[in-house]
Amino acid sequence: MFKKHTPPAAPDLIARYEAALLAAWDERATFTSPEAIAVERPAAVQAIAAAVHGHVFTARELFQHARVDQALGAVLAGLRSPKQVGKRLRALAGRELGGLLLQRIGRDQSGMIWAEQVAPDLHRDPILSSRAGV
Repeated sequence: MFKKHTPPAAPDLIARYEAALLAAWDERATFTSPEAIAVERPAAVQAIAAAVHGHVFTARELFQHARVDQALGAVLAGLRSPKQVGKRLRALAGRELGGLLLQRIGRDQSGMIWAEQVAPDLHRDPILSSRAGV
C-alpha cells in the first residue's frame, strides 16, 4: 500500500506553529487575567487619556501616535495593526477604570470613533449632598 510520507520540514513547521499558538494564548490569558485587569487596564486607559488630550480618536490614529508617544507605545506594545488596537479598545470599553471610561461614540470611514470620559461618581455622600442643597 501507500507509505505515509512526511516532508523533512513538516516537524519544524508544526513546532513553530505550536509555539506561535501558545504565545498567542499566553498573551490573551495575560491580558484577561484578574491581575492584568486590575493593573494593566487602568494603566492603559490612563496612557490613552494622556495621549489624546480629550479629543476623539480612531484605533488607526492611536496606533500611529504610539510611534511617537513612549507611554502609549508601551501600552500598545505587541499590537501590530490598528485592527488589533481596535480589539483592545473594545475590551476596555464601557468599564470604569482608574476614574475614566472609554466609550465608542460613532463611526466614520476610518472606523469606530472613541472618546475617553471622566467616570461619573455614583457614590455620593448623603451628608455632603444635603449640605450642598442637592
